[in-house]
Amino acid sequence: MPLPTTFLPNEVPLQRLQDVEYEKRGVEVWVKRDDLIHPQVSGNKWRKLKYVVADALEKSATKLITFGGAHSNHLLALAAVSHHLQLTAVGVVRGEQAEKLSPTLQACQEFGMQLHFVSRSDYRRKSEPDFQQELLKELGTGYLIPEGGTSSLALPGVAEIWQELDQPFDFLYTAVGTGGTLAGLVSVAPRETQLVGVLALKGYQGQMEKDVESLLASSNSSASTWKLIHDAHHGGYAKATPELVHFVKEWPQNHRFLLDPIYTGKVFYHLHKQILTNQFPANSRICVLHTGGLQGIEGFNQRWGSQLPTSL
Repeated sequence: MPLPTTFLPNEVPLQRLQDVEYEKRGVEVWVKRDDLIHPQVSGNKWRKLKYVVADALEKSATKLITFGGAHSNHLLALAAVSHHLQLTAVGVVRGEQAEKLSPTLQACQEFGMQLHFVSRSDYRRKSEPDFQQELLKELGTGYLIPEGGTSSLALPGVAEIWQELDQPFDFLYTAVGTGGTLAGLVSVAPRETQLVGVLALKGYQGQMEKDVESLLASSNSSASTWKLIHDAHHGGYAKATPELVHFVKEWPQNHRFLLDPIYTGKVFYHLHKQILTNQFPANSRICVLHTGGLQGIEGFNQRWGSQLPTSL
């Protein structure tokens, strides 16, 4: 059951990057501009929520409860969808409430989302049945959605990306947070395309592979090749090196679209370095999934005192 037709995403283009350095090396890079899907429910958040929220509606749920941090793209996406569908949304937020809410949480509240803060130790129990039962007793009956929207129901929405790619690619790159987007792509990927996930978090080597494999176990996965890059996190989630900040800041001047430093910036930076060090065969065709999340730039700037552009 799809979401009601009153909430439809924008059609998004497949855009070729015009870059002299890439062309010198005989490499084509194309970008699937999923950042343009919707102002708040952008990129992989729309893809992953599409059938999850549809399932909630089918089960007559009126309250959606989910999990995320203070800068979570997922929390904002669910807040926006719930507002549009006139559902109650509750965000279980990692950590104690700060004196000043992040821009993301402020936007969530503006969409009517109720914020429920829990300690970091309790948050680590978010997948435990006992903790979830305690939570539902406190918050009232609701439809629980995992952090990032990642579940078996998220995979079909992500897999639909392949239907929108009208040409073959040797490689497809995506950012990885909880593993749902990569798993959805792998689940129906053509055999000739190698999937590369660039992890935005630090310290998940081995565990993230298991998480992706667990999600794929619920699907009829193809035999496509995939791998995770663990050393391109620039310090960990929501952290960045000066080199990454500079790259993200300069990018729109050359390519006329934004990257965020938390997810997409790390993907493009890693790929850029690979191309410039000749790590691809000549005539390679590469697609990069722009997973959106640009709303996170404002919070990053606030937290780190950066001056990354939030608009063109």
